[in-house]
Amino acid sequence: LSYELRMATLDGPLPVYEPEAPLASGEDLEHFYTHLEQVLTGTGFMDPENPRHLMRRLRRLFIRAEPDRNEINILRGILVSIDARKRDKAP
Repeated sequence: LSYELRMATLDGPLPVYEPEAPLASGEDLEHFYTHLEQVLTGTGFMDPENPRHLMRRLRRLFIRAEPDRNEINILRGILVSIDARKRDKAP
């Protein structure tokens, strides 16, 4: 019933999302996860002695999001920026 009401309100079906770039490959995602784990450990956000629980949850989050290659590149750029700032502030 909710769907029918929404369709009547919108006067047609919802638009289909078409990604701007191909979805990230398994290899792209694995490189991202490795980089993410290194940065999260390096910043102290993640306990290096027990990283598995958090990384498992983050992997599930990104799998559900189905990021495309451009989105993974944006996220990796953010990680590079965090690394650079951390190095600049190192004693």
